[in-house]
Amino acid sequence: MDTKDWAGLAELMTEDIVFDLGGGDEVPAIIGRDATLAAVQASVTDAVTVHQVHSPEFHLDGDGAHVIWAAQERVKWNNGTGLTAYGHYHDRWVRRDGEWRIAELRLTHLLIDVD
Repeated sequence: MDTKDWAGLAELMTEDIVFDLGGGDEVPAIIGRDATLAAVQASVTDAVTVHQVHSPEFHLDGDGAHVIWAAQERVKWNNGTGLTAYGHYHDRWVRRDGEWRIAELRLTHLLIDVD
């Protein structure tokens, strides 16, 4: 995402990925790889982004895994607006045909600073 390698990002997702930015009813989850990629591209095309994840907590179960990552995000749009956010990614990964892919990504924020 930060390098804008959209093809590489697409390869990490299942076709039916659930992408939830934690907006509740106001911002419903996005379903599907194509819709998720379109939403991500639209939100950061004119921005520099840095996403860092730390201290993963893994739970492996056969061909599935649940992972919680502590996350920090920095976004700076070309118009000068920026934000720094802190929270967690809650991911569900699945192994299909020997490849691990993200089936669900839910983001929860603890703090968002806008500048």
